[in-house]
Amino acid sequence: MALYVYLHPMNPEFEIIPFQLLGLSLQEPMALISNWSIASFAFFAFFQLKNMEGDFHRIWRLFFLLFGLSTFFGGLGHAFFQYTGIYGKMPSWTFGVLSGYAAARAMFTYFENPKLKSMAEKVVLLESALVLVLAIAFQSFLFVAVDAILTYLLACGVLAVNFYRRGIQGMQWIAMGVIILLPSAFIFLLKINVHRLLNRDDLSHWLMLTCIVFFYMGIRAIPTKRQIV
Repeated sequence: MALYVYLHPMNPEFEIIPFQLLGLSLQEPMALISNWSIASFAFFAFFQLKNMEGDFHRIWRLFFLLFGLSTFFGGLGHAFFQYTGIYGKMPSWTFGVLSGYAAARAMFTYFENPKLKSMAEKVVLLESALVLVLAIAFQSFLFVAVDAILTYLLACGVLAVNFYRRGIQGMQWIAMGVIILLPSAFIFLLKINVHRLLNRDDLSHWLMLTCIVFFYMGIRAIPTKRQIV
């Protein structure tokens, strides 16, 4: 397996590491490893939550499935970029937006007001659809990144703090997961690259993995029946 470094014209801000494997010209091995590490844990969480009842846990379980698919295809999109180009990353973007929608929907199950819940779900659905259309039309991950930042910060972080203050134990873990994820926004937008083996994508991926571990811990700790104080 040959390994060397070059500057990719679509990513001039950091070095892309190509490598040869089984006669294939691949690239970004660390992105593949970090994405598939996230996917492995997401699928693990999906199966571990299968016996938990209630809409909250059911939708969070869907989140882990969609997030796992997003990062699984994300790893392939990075590795096979020389063959698929930007189009190879679009399945990951699609599942990523859908997983964010699922996370928001799960948090909305704790809304006591049915009208507020319905309105919030419609707003997030429309926003997610718009983001996906814009990302594909302009072939830009920036729309997906901004959507993820806002969705997890507002729908997960802010609501988790609010619900925890109202007596729902376990929500604090979800809030902490969002806090851990927040630096990835600055890392990505400010193009912070620590090392060629830990560029902004890789570093953001490891923060994502830590974030969803905290999400999982919180979801497991939250009662299966809603207990809003």
